[in-house]
Order: sequence, then C-alpha cells, then structure tokens
Amino acid sequence: MPGPLKLTALLRPVAATPLETTAVLLALMKAPFALFLSFPRIIYQASVLHYKKRLDAFIRPEPYPASAEWKNETEPGHAINDTPLSGGIKWQGEGLLERFARKHVEMFLRARVEETRIRVILVPANPSTPRKTFSPRNFPDANQTNNESHEPSLTIYYLSPRLFTTLLLSPSAPHALLLGCTTERIFFPSSADLFVYVFSRPPEYHPRQSRKLNLGQRMRTRRIPTSLLASPDLPIPPIHPLDDIHTMAIGVITNIMVVWIILVIERIETWLFDTFNARLVPGQEPWRQWERAAAVHLRGRDVISSDMAGDVQTQIGSVRRE
Repeated sequence: MPGPLKLTALLRPVAATPLETTAVLLALMKAPFALFLSFPRIIYQASVLHYKKRLDAFIRPEPYPASAEWKNETEPGHAINDTPLSGGIKWQGEGLLERFARKHVEMFLRARVEETRIRVILVPANPSTPRKTFSPRNFPDANQTNNESHEPSLTIYYLSPRLFTTLLLSPSAPHALLLGCTTERIFFPSSADLFVYVFSRPPEYHPRQSRKLNLGQRMRTRRIPTSLLASPDLPIPPIHPLDDIHTMAIGVITNIMVVWIILVIERIETWLFDTFNARLVPGQEPWRQWERAAAVHLRGRDVISSDMAGDVQTQIGSVRRE
C-alpha cells in the first residue's frame, strides 16, 4: 500500500480565455517575464525541499513499456519486470552520444549477424521508436517461429537508449549483461547465452593479437571495481568488439574519443553533486552503478535493496533525513 496521503493540490479556475494568438500575446505583455521565470521558480522550490526540508531526490525512472511485444517472452532468470504493461508521460529523447553509440551497435550487428547466422531484434519500450531487425542474408521468413525455421534468434527488449552506451562502455558482453540487465535492468535479452555470443568476438578472430588491452579497453576498465576485473567469469578481450568494426584508424580514434567524453561527463556529474552537496536516494547514484554490479555479481541482485539502499528504497516519496 502507498501509505497515507502526503499532498493534495486543487486548481479551481474561475475564468477562461480562448487560446488564440492575440490572447497569448496580451498575456505575455501583461507579465513579460513570467514565461522565463518558471524554471528558476522550480529550481528554487526544489532547493527548499532538498536542503531545508531534507528530502532526497529520485532519479527519473524510465516509463513502463507500452508495447504489446513486451510480454514476458524472456527465458527464466532474465524476465522482464513484473509490473503490468502501461505507459508513461514522456520517454527521454535520444542524446547525441546515445545516437552515436546506437549507430555503432547497428553497424556491428549488420556484420555480426552474417558471421553468426543469428537474427537480432531490438524492441524498444517507447512506442514511438520502431523496432529494428538485423537478419543475415537468406534467413527464413521473419513470420516463422524459431521452431519452424530452426534458426536462432535473439530479441533484446530495452527501456532506454542507455542500452547502446552500456554496450559501448562495457569492456565485454558479460559485463554489459551484468550491468544493464541484471543490475540496472534497462534491457532484457531473450537469451543470455546468445547475447554474449553475438556481442563477443571469438579468441581466434585475431590469432596474432596481443593480450594487452588497447587504449579504449584500458579507459573502460578504469571505473570498474577490481573484483569484477579479476573475476574469471568476466573475461575482458584486448579489443572491444565495437572498436574492432573499424578498418581505418580515424574510426577507432573517434570511438575512443566518444568513450572518453562520456567518462568525463560522468566525472563532472559526480563533481557537481559533491560540490552542491546534493543527495540522491541511496542505491540510485549513477556513478555507483559498477559498484552495484560488483555487489550483485558477488552476492546476488537482492543486495541492492538490502545492503546499498536499505529500507528507504522501498518507501514511496523522498526520504526525510532527521
């Protein structure tokens, strides 16, 4: 149960004006700065709630999936969240860096499906974003089921474009699965084994390749706890598969620059929260996602709510700190 009512807000209009150009211009002439003061007023009220009232902030959640394709079609252990299908007020738009990562993932999948003969289907939760299918040449008709075609198929359901930056920033496919699916739960593959197979390169792909991590991989591993780097279950390839799709040096350099920019932005975000003494609900800090992943890898996903978030994460509303 959500508990006792916390706030009731009522608005009773006593007059109405037709929404016409003349009426809008007249209203702006009467209060020319009102339009530009909305955001500063919101920031002021938020600061009062956060600093004076001691209310912690929640990270903006992703809306629940609204597509009928999001029925529980995944294998045991990787089931989509138990909440019923519903919608949301607004899905976050795709940022420039997320768009860059998505294009690289799509470029990788177009080549990878030919190598593996596995069809890959990306199903977004946002109904305004079309699903995408990557099929190898001469693949059986998409309307056939896997049992009829006897061809493997991987479906990835994702809540957010963060799927693509997670794939770009994770040093390996098992790391991406641990972080994005098991821990943060922003995407759900129909098969974990197929996901790892598709987004990994076999060791013999580069038989003369050095075992030393290249620059991009060293950058990706800097923010990952040692326990994950040392885990035999999470091997790290010397070259990231999304770096390996480039045949020219300029493509590799661009990829590494984007990884560096994302990491710098994350560092700036952490610095801003520390500088302004801003607090998030424990267990939701974006800069601690790999720490949460390490805890999940060691002791299971329930550790997020028990050890790191405590009892506060199960409460409704922000947390008052006495």
